Amino acid sequence: MVKSMTGYGRAVETVNGREFTVEIRSVNNRYLDCTVKLPRSFSFAEEAVKAAVKAAVSRGKVDVYISVRSETEADVQVTLNKPVLEGYLAAMRQMVADYGVKDDISVSALSRMSDVFVVDKPKADEDQLKADLLSVVEKALLAYDAMRVTEGLALENDLRSRANTILELVAQGQNQILIMGLQHIGRTPGGKHQAAALGQRL
Repeated sequence: MVKSMTGYGRAVETVNGREFTVEIRSVNNRYLDCTVKLPRSFSFAEEAVKAAVKAAVSRGKVDVYISVRSETEADVQVTLNKPVLEGYLAAMRQMVADYGVKDDISVSALSRMSDVFVVDKPKADEDQLKADLLSVVEKALLAYDAMRVTEGLALENDLRSRANTILELVAQGQNQILIMGLQHIGRTPGGKHQAAALGQRL
């Protein structure tokens, strides 16, 4: 079966509260060159995605684009980093006492200080996330392969049509040469009978 070297496949699916969008595009290339672009938080899955592409595609420059959108709010906890906050407060009060500057310490000013807040995010199960992503990658690869097959069949039909046209032209050319040969023989002495005999054999 002839498959086109160019192709496109796309799959969108929500798995475990996350919407994965996977797009695969390829152009002709002598060997497989796969590039994967995905969110930084999913960088751990890049090699697995490349392996899935390699298992399905042997040649071509393949670009894989992945986006992920979470449909559920993560259970994020934000707390005060009290030792750091108290250190800032002490330093600011010391500044007021030593240099006589205006004491305008405020919550907004303190909240801009580095590391005043501690943000705790639940640790993601990378193996589960990878499995979820790869399930959508496989569907995009199926769509990609289906397009390659469709385009390959169209290419094969076009090549067959062109080949048949060439064969017809060659046959017509051979017939024309034969007719011209018989006409030449017919113009020679006694050639009419020879040409007629050859024509009957053909």
